[in-house]
Amino acid sequence: MKKFLFLFCMINLLISKEIYKVEKDEEIKKQLIIIGNSVLIEGKADSDVVVMNGDLSLYGEIKRNVAIIGGDAYLYSGSKIGGDIIVLGGKIYKEENAKIEGNITQMAIGPFSLLLKLLPPYSPKETKLQIVKPEIPKTKKKFKPFETIFLLIWGISLSVLTLIITIVAPDGVENMENLIEKKMGYSFVAGFLAQILFVPAILILIISIIGIPLIPIFIIAFILSLLISLTPSSLFVGKILKKNLNFLPKQNYFLSFLGLILLFIIWIIGNLLRIGGSIFSIFGLIINLLTIFLLYLYFTIGLGGLILSRFGTKKF
Repeated sequence: MKKFLFLFCMINLLISKEIYKVEKDEEIKKQLIIIGNSVLIEGKADSDVVVMNGDLSLYGEIKRNVAIIGGDAYLYSGSKIGGDIIVLGGKIYKEENAKIEGNITQMAIGPFSLLLKLLPPYSPKETKLQIVKPEIPKTKKKFKPFETIFLLIWGISLSVLTLIITIVAPDGVENMENLIEKKMGYSFVAGFLAQILFVPAILILIISIIGIPLIPIFIIAFILSLLISLTPSSLFVGKILKKNLNFLPKQNYFLSFLGLILLFIIWIIGNLLRIGGSIFSIFGLIINLLTIFLLYLYFTIGLGGLILSRFGTKKF
């Protein structure tokens, strides 16, 4: 199942995207929801606009709210959004004369944007679609010191966080790790379902007017749960390393730190191998893809262990 999920996501990354286009003389009255395709609006949308796993290019006007999950927003000069804009897992690119009258919420979702690739494409009937050639990732890469430093800082920060959580709540972390060790399959399924339900929950909050202010709180709570979920997964990997390397200290806080920082070190090695476009570039790309997938498994299995163990309060 894990191999199938990874392969499915990678194939979806290379599938041609389509664009749902609203012409200059058009005006959309009903709520516009697009999944798996991008949106180009030159006319007007007198409704909410929701785009998942795609980008929004706006030249015209959207009179109500905008939500983009797993994509970017390109707001060109003269465009206007009358309500709020929420972008999860993407960025907002705004020209000087583009206007946003409501609140702006922007937040990264990290590797979980890959989950959106599993959603089947959807667009309203009677659409005007244009085929866009996909951009295939290049294996050749220039050395970017800031990118490597950022990756190192990110890895150290998360690893130190797992160390602190293990010290503060040793019993809870131990309970979650024991559950993962005994019921890894159940943990993966529980974590995967929690991630899948995250997107519909956001949509429900977006659609309901009362729920929009709760979106930042809901997202923060979910991200905190994800950060905590790294700890039992890292401890599980650390204990495996301990069994094979007897000279390692046996303290759980050290093993949880080691179990995560090692993954980021391998990730950095993959980046370094891709520099210059040599024959090692393809191996570096493979290493990068594997480390990203493993990090996803860390989050997913750990989140499942967090849920099934009731935040570490249930012993196994």
